Amino acid sequence: MNQKLSGITLGQINVFLHVVEMESFTKAAINLHMTQSAVSKIIAKIERELELTLFTRHYRELQVTENGRELYALWKPRLEQISGSYEALYAKQREENTALRIGTTNTTDLKLYFWEIVNEYQNRYSEVNLEFNSDSMERLIQKLADGKLDLIFVPDFMKYRLEEGGFSWVWAARDHVQIVLPKSHPLAEKEKMLELSDIKDMTFVILTDSEYPENERYIEELFLQAGFDLKIEKKRYPTPESIQDFYRQEDGFMITDSYFKFDGDREHMIRKPIKGFFNGIICGWNQNQRHKGRDLFLKIFM
Repeated sequence: MNQKLSGITLGQINVFLHVVEMESFTKAAINLHMTQSAVSKIIAKIERELELTLFTRHYRELQVTENGRELYALWKPRLEQISGSYEALYAKQREENTALRIGTTNTTDLKLYFWEIVNEYQNRYSEVNLEFNSDSMERLIQKLADGKLDLIFVPDFMKYRLEEGGFSWVWAARDHVQIVLPKSHPLAEKEKMLELSDIKDMTFVILTDSEYPENERYIEELFLQAGFDLKIEKKRYPTPESIQDFYRQEDGFMITDSYFKFDGDREHMIRKPIKGFFNGIICGWNQNQRHKGRDLFLKIFM
């Protein structure tokens, strides 16, 4: 195998084919349920790996180069062949096992959103068996890539990693951005919702860059939406599980969502909503894999 191809996934090739067919990053992104930025980065990665120019940009017009058209002509039938052979084998396996495999994070309070969705699905499609798997965010995405899960539910800041892997996602649950802070802090006594400006100078507890760089990126982009271009003071924890340790220390603030497990024994901490900003849980899937039960599940969100 040519080493230049080793860093390119089937999901990324699928993105390239969509861009060629639609001659637009924007239209391809909409069709794939991705952001335009994610599509653009995937194309740039393919061009960098292959050392080929596949598209040229003139003002707002995107044009496929001769290299791009030749690569499309080579890759399109091969991807269809791979997909077709996979679907035939997968359909055969599904005849024996029709279970829909769903993964959720072990730091999310499922009763706040998940079981209501599951109950609605089972009321509509009782013939589909469901299997549930709880794991870390990183392992859920890896299992999705390996074909061991059909759907995963993760916090929305993981959308960056899903998109970079060529996966699609849709909102499953949304609510106001939440801030966890000590009850002893003056802001805890504020009756109305907090503003981002109230907390822009605080020290935040976040996940480490080495494991979850998406967490810091999400927080910085959140503040940019409010016009605050600043470097935030941070205290880092390696995993979502270990980040709960900060509850015991009254050490800093934590930006989270309404669905993060907030244990009742943390009597010295409080969670308050941020006005005008929303986050939550997204549902991710691999478009290159086919599952009738999964497609029916996604109809709940569409």
